[in-house]
Amino acid sequence: LDKQDIEAKLLKLINKEFETPQKNEFEEAEIIEENKKESIDIKALALKHLQSNFNEAISKKLFGKAQESIIEYIRRIKENFKKKDVNELVEDFHALKGVLSNLGLQELAKMAGELQHISESGDLLLIDKKKSILLDKVSPILKK
Repeated sequence: LDKQDIEAKLLKLINKEFETPQKNEFEEAEIIEENKKESIDIKALALKHLQSNFNEAISKKLFGKAQESIIEYIRRIKENFKKKDVNELVEDFHALKGVLSNLGLQELAKMAGELQHISESGDLLLIDKKKSILLDKVSPILKK
């Protein structure tokens, strides 16, 4: 590549003239299927994590308690979001982070931690967007 070539490509980049490939329907279907697998695996992953530390009976009991806690924190998050009570949201996301971490779901715990920090800043629009993503990802855990 010579200087003119590089400059021409940079100008295209700056002017957003490069074409971005569109995903076809098959690729989108694969992504949707992968997301379904991921959500199914979350519950199995949590149970496996607990069973690596406790016997099966205790693991199931702890998982049931975790489900109850998650349901309560989700209820509180929705309620406190409606009230726009960011102080309570900070506490709710912190508690949810702890439960998810105890289940070995570090990615979800990290998301809850990010929401805790966003709540501290008071950015309700960003909280709403990221909260929806987290709650969607957590929902498979709640199925009995």
